[in-house]
Amino acid sequence: MEIEYGASVRDKNGKVLGTVNRVLRDTWTGDISKFSVSTGMADADLFYSAGDIAESTSKEVKLRIAFGQSNSMGIQYGAKVTDSDGKELGMVDYPVSDSLTGEITKFKVSTDTAANDVFFSIDDMDQATPSEVKLKIAFKK
Repeated sequence: MEIEYGASVRDKNGKVLGTVNRVLRDTWTGDISKFSVSTGMADADLFYSAGDIAESTSKEVKLRIAFGQSNSMGIQYGAKVTDSDGKELGMVDYPVSDSLTGEITKFKVSTDTAANDVFFSIDDMDQATPSEVKLKIAFKK
């Protein structure tokens, strides 16, 4: 499999997400491990793994997932954060990225109800879109 810079990237439903702007390779094998997509709209690039690819050519990459299914997608500053019951917890205040891959690993939520900063892992997410992050967990008073 070969992915070229500038190749168009589409999700499984055919939605154009952007273009490939970085390819990360495994140091030992030289195989593609991850690649980033510049959307031209988001503050941060979208990162995908080679396993997310359904098919690819030198001009286009088609993903096997739909926009919003990837764990790191959609976590942007100001996105509303809700728990599994739909209760609004606050807003994404700071996404934290892995320094090697650039993939978002956790994010800070600003909230009026907590005295300290609240951080969530991408593993705590159920769904993510550019405007909302829904968590797998519920918060009780």
